[in-house]
Amino acid sequence: MAFRASVDSSVGALIPPLGPVADANGEKVALGDFDGDGDLDCFVASADFGRVLLNDGQGSYSDSGQRLGRSPSQPKDVDLGDVDGDGDVDVVLTGLGSYGTQVYLNDGQGGFQDQGQLFLNGVFYAAELGDLDSDGDLDLFLANYDGADRVYFNDGDATFTDVVKCPGNIEPRWCHCWSGSVLLSLGDVRPRWGSRHRWSMTDGLLVLN
Repeated sequence: MAFRASVDSSVGALIPPLGPVADANGEKVALGDFDGDGDLDCFVASADFGRVLLNDGQGSYSDSGQRLGRSPSQPKDVDLGDVDGDGDVDVVLTGLGSYGTQVYLNDGQGGFQDQGQLFLNGVFYAAELGDLDSDGDLDLFLANYDGADRVYFNDGDATFTDVVKCPGNIEPRWCHCWSGSVLLSLGDVRPRWGSRHRWSMTDGLLVLN
C-alpha cells in the first residue's frame, strides 16, 4: 500500500496528493513532530518494520532510514507520547508473539533508540499511552488478542512495571482485564464527576478507572 499526503490549500480545500510517502504494507500511521522543527512527521507501522518519515515543511516526506522493531515482528499499532518527560515525541510499537512490543525514545532530532524493555506476554494488536495513575507521566495499556489485556505503569523514567496487584485508586479490573482485544482508546468520559477517569474499549467493553 502506498501512503500519500495531501495539504490544505489557502481556501481550506484538499489539493491532490504530493506523491507517495512510503511504499509499504502498512498497518497503522501516526503523525507527530519527531525532529522538533514544527511540522508533522510520519511513523508507518509496516509489515516488517516501523519506519520514520520526516517532513520537509512543505508536506513532502523522506525516509529517515530507521527500521524499528524486530523483523518480522508484523507491527500492528503505534502510539506516540513523551514517555521520558524530555519534551519530545517517543514511540510505542506493538509486535506479534515472540517479537514483542517495544518503546523507542526520541533523541530530540527524530532519531529513536530502543528503551530496552521487551513486552512479550501477549499478542498485542493495540497500544495506548495515558496517565492512568494520575502521577503526571504516561502509562501504557496494551490490548491483547490472545489473552488478558495488560497495564504497565511508568516509573517516571520511561521504564514500565506490569500491574499485577493494582495499587491506590486503580481497581483490580484494570489488571489483565479481557482477552480477544484488537482495538483500544483512552479518554475522560466522566469529567463532571469531579475527578479524572480513563476508559478503554476492548471488544466493546467500557472500562472505567
